[in-house]
Amino acid sequence: SYSFCTLLFTNTKMPQTPRGTSKKGSEGIAVFVRMRPAFHGEVTDGDCMRSIRVTEGEKKVWVRDRFVEENSFEFNGVFGSQSTQQDVFEQVGKPAVKAALSGRNGTFMAYGQTGTGKTYTAFNEEPGKEGLMASCVKHVFDQVSSDSSSDYQLSLQYLQLYNDNMYDLLSNGDAEDSKSEQLAVREDTDLGTYVSGARDTVVTSYEEVLALFESANRHRIVRLTSMNAQSSRSHAIFILSIRRTSKLQAGTTICGKLTIVDLAGSERIKRTRADGVQRSEAQAINKSLACLGNVIHALADQSTAKNRHIPYRDSKLTRLLQDSLGEYGHASIMITFSPALVDITETSSSLAFGQRALKVRRQHKGPRLAVDHKALTRQLQLENRQMKSREQDLLSTVERHEQEVGRMRLTIEEDEALIDEMEAHMKQCGRKIQKLQHQLTNQKESVNTSLLVNHEEEKSATLLCHAAEIQKLRGEMERCHQNFESEKSSLLRQQAETRSENEALRAENERLKQQLGDLLRENNTDLQDEVMALTSEVITARSNAEVRTKEVQMLQNELSSLRSELSSRPSSPIDSLCQRSMSSSSGLLAGGRSFSVSLPHTEDDMSFDCGMGVAPKRIPLQQLAANYH
Repeated sequence: SYSFCTLLFTNTKMPQTPRGTSKKGSEGIAVFVRMRPAFHGEVTDGDCMRSIRVTEGEKKVWVRDRFVEENSFEFNGVFGSQSTQQDVFEQVGKPAVKAALSGRNGTFMAYGQTGTGKTYTAFNEEPGKEGLMASCVKHVFDQVSSDSSSDYQLSLQYLQLYNDNMYDLLSNGDAEDSKSEQLAVREDTDLGTYVSGARDTVVTSYEEVLALFESANRHRIVRLTSMNAQSSRSHAIFILSIRRTSKLQAGTTICGKLTIVDLAGSERIKRTRADGVQRSEAQAINKSLACLGNVIHALADQSTAKNRHIPYRDSKLTRLLQDSLGEYGHASIMITFSPALVDITETSSSLAFGQRALKVRRQHKGPRLAVDHKALTRQLQLENRQMKSREQDLLSTVERHEQEVGRMRLTIEEDEALIDEMEAHMKQCGRKIQKLQHQLTNQKESVNTSLLVNHEEEKSATLLCHAAEIQKLRGEMERCHQNFESEKSSLLRQQAETRSENEALRAENERLKQQLGDLLRENNTDLQDEVMALTSEVITARSNAEVRTKEVQMLQNELSSLRSELSSRPSSPIDSLCQRSMSSSSGLLAGGRSFSVSLPHTEDDMSFDCGMGVAPKRIPLQQLAANYH
């Protein structure tokens, strides 16, 4: 599906290193390509546009004709016909701005055949489709406003190179006016290449830059040709100089440039059939572009052949771009080409130029610095004074530390003497402690012996006290037992009397009941009075019996209190025996029996008399105590 035509170009071998990247210590030129959309008047079907194929993802352009097989050209970036200005700015413009702000010459060059969109890419002023210049300038001011640690000074130059003569567009320099001043390109060791006599206008805002550019751009020479209705007949160079001075370090200023070059389009005179002024313009354009190609070729060969001459002075264009293509530059080239089959020769030539530019490798130097020697001298003098004052402070500090060290040494010597004295004292105290420990051991032994003797004596005295208490308790027990027996006998007598009276009263009551029954039968009225009298006598007798019963209970309570008094005293085998005897006696009393305990004067034995007709039983006291335990 490819059409075929005669394709004339030099098939160069593509470099193997990645495009736009740098080897260690070197940097290359970044090359991008952009295909313009097809014009309305161009044929868009059939064979047109089928010999060129663009793949943005692979960053390649494929070219094919009848006699040569399909060849691919690889670049740093490929922009198709549907790409936007913002896409170009993101990949090409931002790195150039970054290089300019860091003190280098960030340069962008639009290269290609006439009518392929170079001016549109670089300097378009249509809102929403601004070219690379407007986007880069806006980005510069955004970065400057966000940096509060440095002071910035921005200045603008806008030049055109027409027929190899330099003119200042900001000074209303009309190249067709014979009175316009032709400027010279010069070189300075500190500033690099510059245009002598060109107006350097300080700018403070993005809007101011656009206004100056719009005013100056009216003086650029543009003509109608057979290939382009608005063909640029001169090379336009836009230079935004950036001077950055750090607020923290005075005396040193970093100088960078943002250079945007719209190269006039190359054209074949046979095809355009130009004559007169246009012919001379085309010859000057082609000559300067050929000089640029020779410089690129020499730079590409310099990576393999050292000390090769670079023909910068062959053209004012190449001499002005010497800093951009040299050690302080960060250069990017945009190759624009037409999709039309009729332009395949110029397209191939432009792509071959881009392939040659990809081979350029150069050593990269740091940022270009503009040193204010007076300010730097003042800063060094100030730092020198500060260093001297710090030195004096350090000397005084060292002297003070030496005095402190001397005092510390004396203190250490005193401490060492005190430590020796304390060690001697500790040894003496150790000997005393050993002696005291020996004495304490002897005293412990003597105390233990005395404690054993005292314990035996206390035990004997305790036993004697217990024996005396036992004798005393025996006497009290005998007295309590006697009182108990007397109270018991009286209570028993009173109980027997009460029982007998109750029996008599019951018999009398029965008798009276019988008499009452007889009398009731005889005379009910008379008998009632007598029954009432007898009833009152019976009630009186009962109340007397109840009084006596209460007296018996009171005696029992007194007996219980005596028992509690005996139980509150220290316990001993005799006490326990007495308590058990009391409890047994209470049971016997309740059953109407008598119980007695005989306590002899000796502790060998004692006898018990239960009062039930049984002979007293004699039990040894030791056996009784053993049974108790």
